[in-house]
Amino acid sequence: MSNNTIVRQRTYYRVFVAVVFGLIGFGINFLNIELFKHPNFKVSILIGLLFPMIISHAWGWRYGLLSALAGGCQTMWWLWRTDGYGFLYAVPIFTIWVIWHGYWSDYRRNADRLRWFHSTFAVEVPFRIASELGFYTIFRWLVSLNPPPWAPSITWDYVSLSWVNMVAAKHIITSYLILLIVHVLLRIKLVRQFFGLKKLPSDRIVSDIYAGVLLTSALLWFVDSAAVYLFFNTSGQTFWEVTILNVNSHDLLMRYIFLFVSIVTGRFIVHLFTKRNLAEDALRNERDNLNRIFEAMVDGVYLVDKDYDIQYVNPVLVKDFGPYEGRKCYAYFHDREEVCPWCKNSEVLKGKIVQWEWYSAKNQRTYDLIDTPLRNPDGSIYKLELFRDITERKQSEEKIKSLSKFPGENPNPVLRFSKEGQILYASKSSEPLLSKWSRSVGENAPVNWKKDIANVYTSGNLLEIEKVYEDRTFSFIIAPIKDADYVNAYGRDITESKQAEKEIRRLNEELEQRVIERTAQLEAANHELESFTYSVSHDLRAPLRAMSGFSNILVEEYGEQLPKEAQRFLDIIEDNSHKMGSLIDDLLLFSRTGKQALKIQEINCAKIVEQTLSALQLEREGQEIEVVVGKLPACRADPALIKQVFINLLSNAFKFTKGKKKAQVEISSKIIKGEKVYFVKDNGVGFDMRYVDKIFNVFQRLHSTAEFEGTGVGLAIVQRIITRHGGKVWAEAEVDKGAIFYFTVGEKDEN
Repeated sequence: MSNNTIVRQRTYYRVFVAVVFGLIGFGINFLNIELFKHPNFKVSILIGLLFPMIISHAWGWRYGLLSALAGGCQTMWWLWRTDGYGFLYAVPIFTIWVIWHGYWSDYRRNADRLRWFHSTFAVEVPFRIASELGFYTIFRWLVSLNPPPWAPSITWDYVSLSWVNMVAAKHIITSYLILLIVHVLLRIKLVRQFFGLKKLPSDRIVSDIYAGVLLTSALLWFVDSAAVYLFFNTSGQTFWEVTILNVNSHDLLMRYIFLFVSIVTGRFIVHLFTKRNLAEDALRNERDNLNRIFEAMVDGVYLVDKDYDIQYVNPVLVKDFGPYEGRKCYAYFHDREEVCPWCKNSEVLKGKIVQWEWYSAKNQRTYDLIDTPLRNPDGSIYKLELFRDITERKQSEEKIKSLSKFPGENPNPVLRFSKEGQILYASKSSEPLLSKWSRSVGENAPVNWKKDIANVYTSGNLLEIEKVYEDRTFSFIIAPIKDADYVNAYGRDITESKQAEKEIRRLNEELEQRVIERTAQLEAANHELESFTYSVSHDLRAPLRAMSGFSNILVEEYGEQLPKEAQRFLDIIEDNSHKMGSLIDDLLLFSRTGKQALKIQEINCAKIVEQTLSALQLEREGQEIEVVVGKLPACRADPALIKQVFINLLSNAFKFTKGKKKAQVEISSKIIKGEKVYFVKDNGVGFDMRYVDKIFNVFQRLHSTAEFEGTGVGLAIVQRIITRHGGKVWAEAEVDKGAIFYFTVGEKDEN
């Protein structure tokens, strides 16, 4: 529910209650309840005014005015209409009176500070004085113009002063009696809940006191009634007539005095009790505020009494030392079973403030402690100890002390020169250097140094120089110091590093020469190997053709004359001739892939795979193979060689999936570490990963030719092509679960 809705509902409720209370007061005013047996001093008027006044005190002058206009203060216009012109002054005063106290009720509710003269009974005094002055002047004049019929002594030219005194006294008594009743009612818990007022300190006890006051008043009323009935009842009245129905004026006055004294006494008791409670609440709030301050502090705080019992520990110390309830300070902080010999409690409890440092072995921290006496309201004294963790500060101080020793401990020379070149300081490590210069502190530096010092001081820039003294080489950084008339020189003996650099340079030169020689030897060997492979391949073709040709002639010319065993031998010769021819072709292809120039261009890998699958259509006849072609991004490579790579890999995939009821081959790509990786995956026989390093070597086969045909050169060709493109090829496999062959062409993914 929104705040606007809540405020609107509260306003509707208050308007309704104010109007209802005004109407109740309006109705009660018509009752004929007299006070002191005086016909013009009616209790009903008192009760009728009570309702708008309690609204005014509870919710302010606006709602009080509404209740007064709704009838609570308007009945008298009708009741006193025949009593002369005096009511023209008396009736409006009642409404103004309600507004006056409503205003001060609002003021008390919103004021930051209240004084005694802001109370309900105090603000009544100036209003009552002004009101009664009006009675002695305006009211008296209005009465003289039209005297009331029930006062025959009043004429148009004479109004008795005693009569005005009686009216004024009646107003004063009535007003203070109403204010007292309102004050009492608004201190009762149920009444405050009805009006939605804030809870007062000790609401329940205050209500009990007022309830006791009312019971005491009622008891005194009945005791007095019983005494009159038993001992002074000369006219033979009944008990209820003596008590309520027909009380004579003297007895009624005495009982009103009992009631008034009881209420005043109860109000005094409540005042004392509330004052004490307010003091206790203030003390409690002050303690709560202090606890909140302690809990918000970044430093540790704890309180301990004279018996070393911990009374409070803030969260900072609880985090460092744990729960404290029921523990002694020496056990909590020091894990001791008796009072610490260095304890400061006795000094602090005598009123002394003590500051000291303490290192906690428990959490290995150093604390700056301030012990202060804290006096409690009951007169007892606690020790308030503030913990400030200064571990980092102590460490920094130690570092500063260590750094102050640094120049003297530095194994390298450190010097300070004036802008004119005078040696102002030289560390112990600089003594051999000074000895070589034949100088001491206070004398001028060598001439070549003075020139460098002047340049650094003038330019304000660092200068790094190398100086050779006999068999040692030193590197110096001459540094200007801001807003100073000197410079510092930080040296380092680099003799060994210089020698190491010289040796490294010599070794690098030798290594470069060896690399050149080995590269030339390798290129020559590769050239010879390729020439040998090419020559051997060509030279083997002639005898191979002869073997194949003569075996065919024998079969064709003498096949019927030859025995079956001989025919089988000739078939073997023919079959091996074909295999040898395939091997020679593969060797020639392997040789050419190493020699032919690369024709790098943008190629469409998807189109190349489509052409390859079309070319290998015959190889998968009789097989049920599911071929899946995924995303194949374009790349820059030699199209013919990349096509050969796909031919070799797909041929292997088709070959090694033979025998599978549902063979699957997938050609796709993915990005690995920002590089485009193409792969061919099958669910064929796979291989043992222990032999993965062999499969890319020439003539290396993991299966016999009886199981799967082939020459053992295809994967070697793939590796040579990919290597020439600057890429790499590798495989993953598992026996009887298939294999995946990956390759890259050395091209990063642009995305």
